Amino acid sequence: KWSIRPDAAAVLDLMVKAMIDNPTILVEIGSHTDSQGSADYNQKLSQNRAESAVKYILSKAIPANRIQAKGYGEGKPRLLDKDKNGFPAGTELSVEYIAKLKDKDKIAKAHQLNRRTDFTIVGVLEE
Repeated sequence: KWSIRPDAAAVLDLMVKAMIDNPTILVEIGSHTDSQGSADYNQKLSQNRAESAVKYILSKAIPANRIQAKGYGEGKPRLLDKDKNGFPAGTELSVEYIAKLKDKDKIAKAHQLNRRTDFTIVGVLEE
């Protein structure tokens, strides 16, 4: 799915505020999937999710030249910068790592952590 849920809208509203407070930043919305499903399907799904987030932000009067959507599919597994959901900091939740897990709950948590949307400042408007 790529519709904007109410909890996601609340986070996107924080991004809108950050962009209003910093009117020169350029932002990439990068969406990621887990590795379930085909790579082609996941690529399309992540692009649709990123585009939905961008549409939402544009609806809040942020200029289109300040934001771009990028779907990464399953190609960039999450690298944990801190302990999270029972996984230690430094863990990359790659297909190979997840395949070695035996606990179904841990597998589901790993996949969930890989499904995400990141906001990256990629530049600033030139004056």
